Formats: sequence, C-alpha cells, structure tokens
Amino acid sequence: SSAASDVYKRQDYMRDHSLVDIVKTWYYVLSTYHTSNMDLVNMCLHNIKLYISWIAVSLIVNEKFLSLFYQFFSHEKLREETCDVFYEIVSKGMDAGPKLELMVN
Repeated sequence: SSAASDVYKRQDYMRDHSLVDIVKTWYYVLSTYHTSNMDLVNMCLHNIKLYISWIAVSLIVNEKFLSLFYQFFSHEKLREETCDVFYEIVSKGMDAGPKLELMVN
C-alpha cells in the first residue's frame, strides 16, 4: 500500500541520514540520566524498543549499550522496559547464530 511505502521510505531516509545521531542521543540519555531521571530513561528505552525491528541490531547490541542494559536490571523502575528491549532484540528476524554472537560479545 501507499502508506506502507511511505513508512519504508521514511525508515530508509532515517537509516541514511539521522539514525547514527539518534542512537548517540539514546546512549547519552541512558548513560546520563539513569540515576536521576528514570522516567526519561524509560521513555528512551520504550523508543529504542520501537526501532529495533527495522534498524541494524548492532547499533544497540554492543558493549556500551549492553553494559547499561545489564545495569538497568538492578533498578526496579527500569527493569520492565529493559526486558522489553531484550525481548525485541531476541524477537528480531535474524539468524540465531549472529544474534547470539552479538549478545555474548
């Protein structure tokens, strides 16, 4: 449909022009505010969750993001959204081998 085509065009544009900056902003928010503004961090995690299905998973599944996510499991207020992010990563349509390698490394 035309609406679906528009969505894919927007996603392609974002991948090419702004996604790296968006991911950098997510990391800044998560790393800066995880102890002082958990509502903001939860909103950021929710946003990440919505993007995972169509972005390169390596943008999120890497040492710097995973170390934050693992810290968030110890914060009761951040745990649910963090689990939702992991669920989206595990549910992402990619082969199990590369996905597991990304999560372990």
